[in-house]
Parts: sequence; structure tokens; C-alpha cells
Amino acid sequence: MRLIEQGKSTFLTVSMNQEFMKKQEISPAKRARVSFPVVEGIGAAASIIGAPKSLLKSSKRAGCKAFLTGNRIDLAILIPFLFGMLAKGNALPAGIATPQDWLATEKAKREAIKRQQDENSLMPVADAWQQCATAWCFVFENLQRAENELPPALAGLSAVEIFERLHAFTERLRTDAKAKFEKVGQ
Repeated sequence: MRLIEQGKSTFLTVSMNQEFMKKQEISPAKRARVSFPVVEGIGAAASIIGAPKSLLKSSKRAGCKAFLTGNRIDLAILIPFLFGMLAKGNALPAGIATPQDWLATEKAKREAIKRQQDENSLMPVADAWQQCATAWCFVFENLQRAENELPPALAGLSAVEIFERLHAFTERLRTDAKAKFEKVGQ
């Protein structure tokens, strides 16, 4: 290395040996891009790589470093990140890429339920619980009544007569309970 002065300018001349060349290698981040471009906007990136915009938006929210300032996207960084996301997966249900998609799906489900309620083909859970409770109360009231009334009524009867009365009670309770439970949901 030597310093040469010419007029007011100073030049530094350096001998080009192998050691110096190794030090001057350009880092991979500063090298010129050959295969993957930097594109303007999510729409352009989505069309170039063939991925939905929602997937690119979710990768941006996940902290991908491919999203540069000025709405530019470095595809050389984005594509490996997307493959990493696919390998890792996400906590969303199958077929849903973003929380907004999940929210839209849930809203559609809610609208379907409201439509069914308007058509009277669906009832609120509270009403169903109330009707079921009423039907079960009927069953338990009849069982309690049988427990109180049957022992004195069956006293002194033969086994065949006891069986016939118990069978008649059971069949009557079964048909009455069936009628009560069929009313549930109407």
C-alpha cells in the first residue's frame, strides 16, 4: 500500500493480492439479485409466486423481514419464510388463513342460525332446556307418586297382580313421558 499525492488530491494505491481479495468479497445481503426480484406491493408478489394475498398478509403479521419500506417485498426472503410457515402450521382451523377469514366464517354461521330462528326451524337453547326440565319434572313427579301410592295399593296382592299393576303404571308413564318429550322443541 502506498500513498501518492498529485496536486491537491491524494490517492491510495493497493496491491491486489489474494489476501486482499478475500477481504473484499461482497456479503450475500449486498450481492446483486439474480433469481428473485424485489416487487412493489402484496398484489404483485401474490401474482408472481401464486399465493393468496391473505397468506402474504399473515406472513407480514408473523414478522417476515421480506416486507421492506415503500411497500416493497423481497421474494428471496419471503419464499423461504412461507415454506417455514407451511411446515410450522398455525392455530387457525383448516381452510382458514387469517383471523379475518375466521371472523367472516363465524359471522356466516351466526347469520345461518338467525335465519333458522326466523324460519322457526331452530329454537334458543334456554327454551329447549326449559322444555326438557318440564318433561323430566313430569317423569320424576310420577315416580314419586308411584313410590307413595303403590306400596299400600299392592299390599296383600299376589305376585302376578303386583306385576300387572307395575307394568300398567310403567306403560302409562312411558306413553305420557313420550308425549311430553315430543313437545320439546316445538
